[in-house]
Amino acid sequence: TLWGKYYHNPDEHGLCFDGSKTLTGSGPDTWSHDHTSDGIFDLVGNVWEMVSGIRVVKGRLQVIKDNDVAASADMSAKSKVWQDLGYGYRIDDDGLTLTTSKKVNSAWDGCKFKELKAEIEVPELLKALGLYPVDDNIGDDYFWIDNEEAERLVYRGGYWCNYTHAGVFNFYAYSPRSNSLNYIGFRSAFAEL
Repeated sequence: TLWGKYYHNPDEHGLCFDGSKTLTGSGPDTWSHDHTSDGIFDLVGNVWEMVSGIRVVKGRLQVIKDNDVAASADMSAKSKVWQDLGYGYRIDDDGLTLTTSKKVNSAWDGCKFKELKAEIEVPELLKALGLYPVDDNIGDDYFWIDNEEAERLVYRGGYWCNYTHAGVFNFYAYSPRSNSLNYIGFRSAFAEL
């Protein structure tokens, strides 16, 4: 998150192919999810990762249930498989507040993930989906949301020059479906048939 180095500990670094972007899996084992060489690497860094199966529509959280997105569910904007979770984030002078209200303000803003507020008892599902913190031991990851438009897709992580604004809990729901930039990617999966 710092031109091939870890922002919080610049002694940790991966191999860069262009002076800024890190070669996948080239960092130390501490960069994997379980801190082993067999772990999942690069959950944060080179590009923001597009997240399938979750979106924000006029400030309301919607998902495709039961991870059906992995089974090739229709994720088009007008698909009938999208389900409103019944929650959104109100934006006001106090920051972002999780609410069940359908009126969430037409605005764009963000805060540190650990500073999200709730006016309700937070369901475990939202914590499991990384939409609300389990505790405050999550660093300085940020949570950005745009409630102004009809549909916003979600990116997570951060890219090679985000410094402190990168992390596994970073949430960026600002871009329309038509957005295409060189710092937005996805995590591919290999399936042997």
